[in-house]
Amino acid sequence: MKWFILVIAIFLFIFILIFMTKIKIHIIYSHIQKDDHFRLKLRAWGGIIRYTIKIPVIKVAEDSAAIVYKEEKSIDANNAGQEAVKDFTAEEMLNSLENMKKLIKHVFGFHILVRKFLRKVKVKTFQWHSLIGTGDAVLTGICVGGSYAMKGSIIGLLSNYMRFKKMPNYTITPDYAKPAASTSFFCIVEFRIGHAIVAGIKIFRYWKGGKVKFSSEQVAKDSN
Repeated sequence: MKWFILVIAIFLFIFILIFMTKIKIHIIYSHIQKDDHFRLKLRAWGGIIRYTIKIPVIKVAEDSAAIVYKEEKSIDANNAGQEAVKDFTAEEMLNSLENMKKLIKHVFGFHILVRKFLRKVKVKTFQWHSLIGTGDAVLTGICVGGSYAMKGSIIGLLSNYMRFKKMPNYTITPDYAKPAASTSFFCIVEFRIGHAIVAGIKIFRYWKGGKVKFSSEQVAKDSN
């Protein structure tokens, strides 16, 4: 009996220790010319536990400024040249509005759960520095101003969700002489593993048990 109590006490101690453990995530990204580097460093227990993840960055084709994808469509030879006509009644419109309302409510509930967890996340360090140049002084100035506005908006949005322990440090350096584009980003976030576990369980239960149920009549018609 004593051994059983001792084993239970050890497991309980380990569970509490893991639950209360703080984990730090170092987010490192840099883009210089054509070289991109993205790494995540995980630290816990003062660096006793550490793990580094290198994430490959997708390259963009130099001869295209867009993402190209192929869409395949099946064509029915019997209906070739015929125009498909589909009625859309007032009842169907009401069903569509009701389905949209259910979807928005579901996503909003998911957003609340995520936001509750993010409020427990601390941002220990936030640094974001960039270099911009277009070869034209006026255009470079416009790009720098727009980039400052974009960075300010992103940081303002993040500050509404997470707690910044220090003021964010971000700069944009203009290069009026030649075209240039580089950026470096470094951020350290910290949270307790227990908070992440609880948030994960809540999100899983919410997403599994609270699936959106659309109107059966509308779903049946959409599938035809």
